Amino acid sequence: MKRWIFLLALVPALGVMAPIAAQASTVSGGPLTSGKPVKATISKAGTKIQYTFAATAHKHVTFQVTNFNFSDNGSAGDLYLNFYEPGSSAVYTSCYFSDNGYCDFTPPLTGTWTATLDPPDASTGSLTLTMG
Repeated sequence: MKRWIFLLALVPALGVMAPIAAQASTVSGGPLTSGKPVKATISKAGTKIQYTFAATAHKHVTFQVTNFNFSDNGSAGDLYLNFYEPGSSAVYTSCYFSDNGYCDFTPPLTGTWTATLDPPDASTGSLTLTMG
């Protein structure tokens, strides 16, 4: 009887866990170094890749995307490159990509910034990201 009570209690708990697993996951892509390209591959829909980079206040930074090859359920894919100030979880600025291109901004703060490749939930593919 105790086993049945345990199983009946476990079934709803497992049902609650399923939506959590469906949420987007973020993997670390590591640090970005100026002039050193990194290949980013998202093979599982709903995945984001997070990078870090050192920036100096009021010193212009650029990011170039090449070899852009993303798709979204058979259609052309796209993604955002979101930038976060040191210690913040709010997007400071972002750039949109649907092909090769570049974006740039001037950070207001010195420190370790975060850049996240954030495709729509169904997008998968690869690109090369170079910080300038």
